Amino acid sequence: MDSIRVYNNKVIITFDTWGKNFTLKVPHYKKWLSIIKLLRSRGFEITENQSYKEHYTCLSKFHKIGIKKDVRCLMEIGANRIEVQFGHVKNLWTGIAQSFWDDKNDDRYTHLSYLEACAVNLEVHKLIKFCDKYKLHFVVDDASLSPEEYILNKEAINKHIHGSPKSLLELKQSITEDSYDYKHNSNDRNKKKIICGEKKYFYNYWTKRLSCGIVWHNINNMWWVIYGGKLNNVASFELFDYEQNMPRRLPANKEKIESVIKKFEKQKDYMRCYSIQKQLDKLFTAA
Repeated sequence: MDSIRVYNNKVIITFDTWGKNFTLKVPHYKKWLSIIKLLRSRGFEITENQSYKEHYTCLSKFHKIGIKKDVRCLMEIGANRIEVQFGHVKNLWTGIAQSFWDDKNDDRYTHLSYLEACAVNLEVHKLIKFCDKYKLHFVVDDASLSPEEYILNKEAINKHIHGSPKSLLELKQSITEDSYDYKHNSNDRNKKKIICGEKKYFYNYWTKRLSCGIVWHNINNMWWVIYGGKLNNVASFELFDYEQNMPRRLPANKEKIESVIKKFEKQKDYMRCYSIQKQLDKLFTAA
């Protein structure tokens, strides 16, 4: 069934009927042209993406870029899909315009004002509305799912890992003691077997804070951790049981602090840069 889904302001339209790889001889080419026509009617200047022409010449004809004031859109057509991603120019990759920084936990991401975010979201909404006429199956956005629903949704897509469990209990039951994942991908930091549904501790990659949650196997040695209504993906060797006197937070390293300074520098918040740099000098320049 032809489908449409939205992920991080990227509209992904997938078709059951495939065309030829690396050609424009695809059944959905007319839809591609119709979407370009729509975007131009909404004020976008659609051109060849020069970044692809410079770095990946053989792929350039399958990629376009759209410019409308501070909003950008990146377009791609493939053998069975059309992808259109919208974003603000300040989050467009510099030098190689092939994607946007869209992870809000990433120091390279620049937070948008309310109106800036609305301008991007409006274009996403308009494209989805335009595609109504194609009678596409709408795939639920991952962001609207609870952590439990998200895990089971991924299991339904990747059936080769645990089958297709309908509940987290079935996921747990799929990992038997004679299974490969139990033997090779279920040891925590202290070589203790990890069991689906049990509580484990870990240090959050972004905040460095000691956190804990309920673990469920994902793939290979990666485990889902549900904590505080959130979902994290943690390697088995980063999971452990709680012990007394564990630090509540790991110390930030110099590179991490410098990346924060660069972030504020990008936002032209120079007073905050100066304040952090002073503290950095005190910590790391003592001879």
